Amino acid sequence: MSLAQLHAAAVARVLSAPDRPCRHCGAMLHNVADEVTDLWATVDAEGSCTGVDPDVAHLYDPDANPLGAVNPWDALRLLAELMDATTHKAVMAGKACHTPLHWRVAAEYSALMVRLDMGLPFHQHSMTSDWDAGEAARHIGEPRPADLPYHCGWPAWLRPSGWHCRECKLVLTDETAELAGEPAELTA
Repeated sequence: MSLAQLHAAAVARVLSAPDRPCRHCGAMLHNVADEVTDLWATVDAEGSCTGVDPDVAHLYDPDANPLGAVNPWDALRLLAELMDATTHKAVMAGKACHTPLHWRVAAEYSALMVRLDMGLPFHQHSMTSDWDAGEAARHIGEPRPADLPYHCGWPAWLRPSGWHCRECKLVLTDETAELAGEPAELTA
């Protein structure tokens, strides 16, 4: 079997793998080839590599949050206006004191401000892993799989454009790849 045939079969396995949930938001993800980076990307049904974090998702729907905010930054602005309008002006004028409601709004404002300052309300989609260390350990010492080329003593890296060596970064060809049954050449 040629390296091109092995590559085509491996790519078909990657692209036809069942959808799996994102570890952060639960959106169902699938693999696609990123032609710009020549790597595999996990995307949701809309083709996006990023998702809205669950803890702020309700802030994008005006009907789902009590402020009627359309995004987290709008919610921050509305919380500031609420604090200013309700008690801050009266406290500064000496006509009132801060109420439990004021402190609750202030706490929400502070928590949201920190959340936005620390990492925005987005995440990079990441599939949950089904890798089992125990299962992998049971296969140590077994013969090389017939459908996996090697180079520099390492399994080749499957990229959308072809098989690449993990060590020397060479794009493998039928002449340079070490296939099952061939002796492995270790380089120092």
